[in-house]
Amino acid sequence: MALNGKTAVVTGAAMGIGRSIAELLLQNGAKVAILDMNEAAGQSLVETLNKEHGPDRVLFLLCNVESGEEIKAAFQKTVETFGGIDILVNNAGIFNEIMWEKTIGINLAGCIRGAYLVIEHMNKLTGGRGGVIVNVASIAGIGLLSCCPVYTATKHGVVGFTRAFAAASVASGYGIRMNALCPGFAQTDLFSSVQSRLGQFSNLAGANQELIEKLGVLTSAEVVQGFLELVTDETKNGQALIVLPKEKKYATFPVSPTDTAEMALDGKTAIVTGAAMGIGKAITEILLKNGAKVAVLDVNKVEGENLVKDLNKEYGADRALFLSCNVESDEEFKAAFQKAAETFGGIDILCNNAGILNEEKWRDMVSINLAGVIRGTYLGLEHMRKTNGGRGGVIVNVASMAGLGPLLTCPVYTATKHGVIGFTRAVAAASAASNYGIRVNALCPSFVETELFTTIKHNLGQFAHLEGVANQLVEKLGVLNTPEVAECILELVTDETKNGEAFMVSTERKGYFPFPSLSSTNKP
Repeated sequence: MALNGKTAVVTGAAMGIGRSIAELLLQNGAKVAILDMNEAAGQSLVETLNKEHGPDRVLFLLCNVESGEEIKAAFQKTVETFGGIDILVNNAGIFNEIMWEKTIGINLAGCIRGAYLVIEHMNKLTGGRGGVIVNVASIAGIGLLSCCPVYTATKHGVVGFTRAFAAASVASGYGIRMNALCPGFAQTDLFSSVQSRLGQFSNLAGANQELIEKLGVLTSAEVVQGFLELVTDETKNGQALIVLPKEKKYATFPVSPTDTAEMALDGKTAIVTGAAMGIGKAITEILLKNGAKVAVLDVNKVEGENLVKDLNKEYGADRALFLSCNVESDEEFKAAFQKAAETFGGIDILCNNAGILNEEKWRDMVSINLAGVIRGTYLGLEHMRKTNGGRGGVIVNVASMAGLGPLLTCPVYTATKHGVIGFTRAVAAASAASNYGIRVNALCPSFVETELFTTIKHNLGQFAHLEGVANQLVEKLGVLNTPEVAECILELVTDETKNGEAFMVSTERKGYFPFPSLSSTNKP
C-alpha cells in the first residue's frame, strides 16, 4: 500500500509515539489529521509540520477518544478537509493503575470506538476506499506486566479486538485491514511516569525495573519503523507485531490446548457473581456439593432469592446466601463482600462470572465483562490476602474461548475476554510476587447452553450479517451444558499448583492453554 496521497488519522498524536507516527506518514507522502486533547502541543506541532512538509498537509483536531461525539466530528472534519480516510491509528493511551477505569475507557474503549466510527468512512460496501487500522497495543498485550494488571488487561483486549475485527472485516468484504503494534518499553511521557502510577502493586516497581533493564528502552523512531510495515504490507491482517530494541517479530498464537496438593472445599466460603442462572448457578451448585458455603451475587433478585431458597433446602440451612449486586457498582460490590464475610466468617474463593454479550451495547460489555472482573478481583484481594489478615485463597475469572482466539462476529466481546485473560495472568504473577497467598486463574468455555448463548443472534450489532459464520462455528465446536463447565472450575480452585492459568473446555477437549512467548524466534 503506497502512502503517497493517502489520508491518515492518528489519535494521541501531539507527542510521543503518536507524533513519531504522524511524522513518518508525512515523510512517506500522506496527509495527517492529528487528534489529541493537548491543544497547545497539537497546534504547535501542526504549525511545525506544515512548515516542514508543505502547507495544508497536517490538520489538528481537539479530540477526547472517550467521547463518541468528538471522534465523529473529528472524522467528519478530516473527510471534509482531505476527501476521505485511508488509515486510522488508534494510538491514544494512558498508564494509570490507580485510575484504572479511566485506563480502560481510553486504552480499550477508545480503540473500539475509533474503529467502529471510522467504518462508515472506510468501508468499501458503503462507498469508502478501504484501508488499514493500526491499534497501538504493547508487549503487555502479548505477555504480562505483573505490576500493572489493568494496563495488561486493556492491551490484551486491544490485541483480541484486533484479531476478531480483522477476521470479521474480511468475511464482510469491508476492505479494511486491522493490525496491532506491540512495542516494548518506549521513551515517552507515559514511560517516564510509570513509577508514580502503579497503584495496587506499587511494591513490584523493582521487578518492573528489572524487566526494563532486560528488554531495554526503544526510541519512538524505532517503534514506528515496525508501524510502517503493518500499514504498507497488504498481506498483513489480524497480526500483532512485537517491537523490541534488538528485534521485531510477529506474535504466534497457539490454537490448541495442552493437557496435585489440593485445596479442600469443605468449610470454605465462596462468592460467585452472576450466579442466579446459567454457568454461575452451576458453579454455585458444584461448590455446595463439595462442602463450601456460597454467597450468590446477581442483579436478578427474584431468580436469586428463589435459587437460594431451593439450595438451602437441598444442601442444608444457611449454606447459601443471596445478595443483590450489580458488578458495575463499587458500593454494591463492597457491601456484598462485607456481608458475605460477616455472615460466613471470611472469603476463600471468588468466581467472577457475571457477563453479557451484546455488541450493540458494547460499552456495557466492557463495563460488566472486564471492569466488573477487575473490580471484583481487587475487592477479593482486599479481603483474602494474607498480608492484610486474610486466609489467602483462589479467584477464578470466567472468560471464554473468545479470550484465547478471535470470535469474528463479536469483536468487543472478544476484546473483553482477552482483557480478562491478560488481567488474570498479570494479577496472578503480582499476587505471587507480593506473597498474598491468592491464586488467580481463568476458565475459558466454548459455547454453553445459557441465556447468553440463545440470544446471541439478536445481539451481534456491527457484524450481525455474519450470523451464518457463527452458526458454523457452533456446529463445529458443539454446545456444552452448564454442569460440564462447572466441573472444570474444581481443578482451577483445588489444584494449588495452578496460578495464572487459562483452562479451555469444549465438547471435544479440555486443557490448559499454551500462551505465546515473547522469547519466540519467529520473525517477520
